[in-house]
Order: sequence, then structure tokens, then C-alpha cells
Amino acid sequence: MADVDKTPGETNPAFLNDDNNTTAIAKATEAGDSSSASPTTAVQKKELTEEEKIEKFRILKNVVIISIAFMFLFTSFNSMANLQSSINKVEGTAALSTLYAALVVSCAFLPTWMIKKFKAKWTLCFSMLCYSTYIAAQFYPTVWTLVPTSIILGLGAAPMWSAKCTYLTQVGGKYAEIVGENAEVVIVRFFGIFFLFFQSTQVWGNLISSSVLSQGVANEEEIDELALLSCGVNFCPHIASSETTNITNLAKPPISKIYTMASIYLVCAIISSVIIAALVDPLTRQVQTDSDGEMWGGGGRGLEGRIERMREE
Repeated sequence: MADVDKTPGETNPAFLNDDNNTTAIAKATEAGDSSSASPTTAVQKKELTEEEKIEKFRILKNVVIISIAFMFLFTSFNSMANLQSSINKVEGTAALSTLYAALVVSCAFLPTWMIKKFKAKWTLCFSMLCYSTYIAAQFYPTVWTLVPTSIILGLGAAPMWSAKCTYLTQVGGKYAEIVGENAEVVIVRFFGIFFLFFQSTQVWGNLISSSVLSQGVANEEEIDELALLSCGVNFCPHIASSETTNITNLAKPPISKIYTMASIYLVCAIISSVIIAALVDPLTRQVQTDSDGEMWGGGGRGLEGRIERMREE
């Protein structure tokens, strides 16, 4: 019977911790395989000085404040955009199409220029004000107000999102340097905090819309079962019947309720800009700068470095 080759195969670092397999870890260390010696590659944490603790708190504060500002902004914008097909059937849907066409153009040309010109903080602030113009147009919704403000919003949206990503990425790298953690892990954590607030906007916005639109609406009238058969995919607004003509919630909401919602959402949008302007620290305070004034880790060189690392991997 042939001898079985008992030469150990390549060590898989994914299984080094199985069953407290300290022997495998020791062997990997002796073999000089530093990447397999430890189940984690995070930088060793260090004792923070008082200044570093303050800087750490400041970074976390800025991440949360930016997240809250976006929550206010998109509570207003998402809710108003959701209602366009109901309150502005023709002009509203055309304006939304124009908005995203302008956004495509903005993505190609404006983000880099605006962030270099105004820096990340003020790019966020000015771009958020672009959203306020669109919401203000809801007080007089015509083609001549909705379409131009949609273009303004679309042009401002791309720099705003780019500035947000720039800010979170830069402060994430600085935070990782302070606390001694892996930068990629910290950046992902910061984006998770941001989207925790951002994804809640549909909840708050729909609560506001529902509260305003349900004011003064009696719920005493019962709808016939035959009317329910014409709901959903079976409903056609051009075919009236005795079952569907009594359904009153298909009509456009009263103008007073539209004004109330627009007022609430406009205030929320303006608050978001004020929050950024008043409470967020400039990015240059959080990160290092070189002799040319470029932000540490940012710009084209930062992108080139990331692409180069991806190629090596």
C-alpha cells in the first residue's frame, strides 16, 4: 500500500480560529506568513491623548450631523416627489424627468469643480439650497416654475452627493488613524450610520403627508365590494361606473393641504442647509493638507492610489 503524503497543504487563514486552532496559527507564524498569522489585520489600538479624544468626538459629531441634515432634506424632497403624479399630473412628472436629465449632466461636469472651489462643507450647504427652490415651486406649480427649479435641483444634486462621500471618506480615514483601526472598516461604518438616517426619510415624509391629507376626512362612508374590484391594476380613470364615481380619494387634494405640506417640507429643506452651515466643521480641519492645498487622501491622486491597489489585489 502506497504511503500517504502527509505534507501539510497551504494554510487557509479563514479557518485559523476553528476549534481554537492555535497550533495552526503558531505554524503560520513560524513559516513567516504574517498575513495568515492573525485572524485580523486591523491596526493595534492605542491609548488616545486628550486632543485625540476631542478630535474623535468632533469627527463622530460631524458624521451624525451630516446624516441628520440629509434626513431633513430627503424627508421633504422624497415626499414631495412621491406626490407629483397626484397633485401635478402633467407638470410634476415632466419636471421629475427634467430633474434627472440635469442630474446626469451635473454628474459629468460639476462635482470636482464645486468641491475644489467651495470645499466639501459649503458645497453641501449650497447644493441643499437647490432642493429648496424645487419645493418652493410647489406653491405655484406650473411648467415655468417646476421645470427650471428641477434643473437647478438636478445640477446641485451631483455635487452634494459627491461632497458627502468625500467628507465621510476623508474623516473616516482620519478617525481610523486616531483610534488605530482599519480605514476601510471605519469608512463603511460611517456610511452605514449615514444610510441609517437617510433610509428613514420615507417613514417621516409619509407620516407628514398622511397626517396633513387625512385632516378633516371622514371615514364613515363604506365602499361597495364592486368598487374594490376596480382598484389597483384593474382601475382605469377614463372608465367611469356607478361603483367608481363615488370614490372621492381619487380627486386632487385641496390646495390648502398642498400648501401646508409644501410649507412643512420647505422648512425641513432650509433647516438642512442651516444645520450644515452652522454645525459641520470644514473638512480642512479634519484632514491634513499638502503644500498645494489638496486634501489628504483626496482628489485624483487618492483615486489613482485606490485603483492601483485594486489592480495589485
